[in-house]
Amino acid sequence: MLTCWSGTLWGEEPRFKIYDPGTEEIVDYEKYGEFRNVGTAQFSYMIFDAQGLALASGEGIDPCTSVTNNPDYKKASEAGLLKGDWWRRVNTGNPQLDYFIWTGAGDDPGVRLLFVGKALEKGGHYIHALKAYRAAMILYPDSACWSAGGEFQWGVAEAAWNNIANLLRKHPELNIRLMGADVISKGEESGLQSKVNPGRLVRIQTTATIAETNVVIINTADAGATNEADAVGTGEAEIGHVNETNVVAINEEDAGAPPEADAAETNDANAALASEADVVVTNTPTPAVQMKQDTNYVERVFTGSLDEILQQRGTGTVQLVQYGNGEWRMVVEGKPYFIRGMNYSPTKVGTVPWEWSWLWGDENVNGEADCFEVWLDVNRNNRQDEDEPTVSDFKLLKDMGCNTIKLYITDAELPSFNYLVLRKMFKETGIRVIVGNFVGAYCHGSGATWDAGTDYTIRRQRESMKASVSNMVMKLKGEPWVLAWVLGNENNMELSGDVNATRTNGSKYPETYARFLNEVSKMIHAIDPDHPVGTGNLLTGLVEYYGRFAPELDYLGVNSYIGEDGFGATWEKVKQHMNRPVVIAEFGCDSYWTKKGPDEEAQSSYVLKNWEDIYYNGAGQPGAGNSIGGFVFEWVDEWWKDSLNYFEDPVSKQTSRAVFPMPFPDGFAQEEWFGIMGQGTGNASPYQRVTKKAYYDLMKVWLGELGQGKEEPGAAVME
Repeated sequence: MLTCWSGTLWGEEPRFKIYDPGTEEIVDYEKYGEFRNVGTAQFSYMIFDAQGLALASGEGIDPCTSVTNNPDYKKASEAGLLKGDWWRRVNTGNPQLDYFIWTGAGDDPGVRLLFVGKALEKGGHYIHALKAYRAAMILYPDSACWSAGGEFQWGVAEAAWNNIANLLRKHPELNIRLMGADVISKGEESGLQSKVNPGRLVRIQTTATIAETNVVIINTADAGATNEADAVGTGEAEIGHVNETNVVAINEEDAGAPPEADAAETNDANAALASEADVVVTNTPTPAVQMKQDTNYVERVFTGSLDEILQQRGTGTVQLVQYGNGEWRMVVEGKPYFIRGMNYSPTKVGTVPWEWSWLWGDENVNGEADCFEVWLDVNRNNRQDEDEPTVSDFKLLKDMGCNTIKLYITDAELPSFNYLVLRKMFKETGIRVIVGNFVGAYCHGSGATWDAGTDYTIRRQRESMKASVSNMVMKLKGEPWVLAWVLGNENNMELSGDVNATRTNGSKYPETYARFLNEVSKMIHAIDPDHPVGTGNLLTGLVEYYGRFAPELDYLGVNSYIGEDGFGATWEKVKQHMNRPVVIAEFGCDSYWTKKGPDEEAQSSYVLKNWEDIYYNGAGQPGAGNSIGGFVFEWVDEWWKDSLNYFEDPVSKQTSRAVFPMPFPDGFAQEEWFGIMGQGTGNASPYQRVTKKAYYDLMKVWLGELGQGKEEPGAAVME
């Protein structure tokens, strides 16, 4: 049994006791079995010593069953507390009971271990939670789970990877890093398939204790993907401090074969997988970027410095620059620019956005757009008092530290697009805009019918979409408020029938779709070299195809709602497969707790935790260094958005029913409550703004970052 630190924060006691923590904090799976077909959909782990693995893992972690010997478990069982639906035991506020019930859940074993891990994490047992996530990823790589309503399926291995990444980011005091992991999940007719490389957990020690530890020197392609930037500022040993240690050298094959390797190559690699180690020292040779590439996977190790520029995408007003250590920064007019963004699409209560546009809305018919004449209902009495002056939305955005908004333009809107509103916004506040074209989403630009959906294999539709984008860029490229272009909005979503919810089939023909994005991006670069172009993606789906077939894309926009802890392995996955900067194009949480009522505290907490991850992964911060910012979803509540039935939902009423399950605090999404501003009773729309807690809390964080000399991550490098 372990008698060492329990895995909580120093000085912080866990909320309950683990009686059998196992004999190893970091389970060395190679002692007890063999990894097979690493990096492929046939990945598996063959156990040779189940008893040894059980002893190493400890209670609640497969294959160990000793949780039934836990005295507290026995008491709960005797009291009849372990019966009932385990799905009702998620984040209940009693992590010990959640843990006990999930250990015996009759569900998919990988799903069971994920929620065992979450309960352990909530209870302060971070090391044991890490074991649960690793076991889910390694023992049950094929596990998948349908959402409660059957709308979508998610893979356990990728979810476990995300949970591990979030946990280790939040708890650097653990001094553990997961290296070389990679999971690619894709829906097939036979079901969800995941290509899994589990990587390995590595203990990081300080230089003060390095002489007493084992050291692993990692060369170019070890562990699937290793970044020298990871060693900066984390207390790892330096090469000059290893003279009295035992050194284990690892060769190129150590991390297993990349995803498309055949079985023979993979088995050779498996034999050389490195065991879990105490210390990592990077020792990578020049040139600055080392690459190992097969049909769809690139391993990158950056060995340069901040004084060296590896690539500069764009030559004009807005540039994306990658430095020798692999970090990315957006640079605007020669200065670092970190996107503190807002999805902005206010809609007048009682209307829908395709009938009422905020760019033209002038309900009081005074010649001024309504977005410049809003007021804060500070006392929430649903009327404008004398001490509640008229102000513009954009002034309120600027006051909270926002510097960018995001909007989409359709072909129907382009001829009469009111760019004068945005010119005024930019002149008064300096706020810039990422401008989007749907490139076929919801059939915009493709000429496709709604029932058939956009088909990227049809040349006529592709040409129509290219013309749509070209017209938009030609008209707006000289506008001073333009920051960047974005193509599509979740067009990569998995299919439901022949098309997906965005009425496109990009996920069915991923190479065709990626090549089309590349063609459109190249066209934009020729028309407008001043502004970068990216794609608006659902999570990281198809990122491996973008890396291979869409080199003209300058950045990846990711819509992500995977939980309050952050975005998991998003940053590392994009770094390895695409090597582009990432902007979280949508993140956020509604402010309504199902069956309870409005809950602004829960919304604010979720948004702030997400932002912490975005900033953490920016240049000059401890993370991956490829975050260039994010966009909160959204500015103000939209009362038309009950997506269960757009056309029967009363647009003059704010619906509070749960629309669909989401990993939000209450487990559901209320689509009409996502704004960090409300609209009161709706009677004073579109002018009334009711600030929610998230507005002021985010203001403190954003202005705090700016006020601490952190105008943009890595700004000192640019001086």
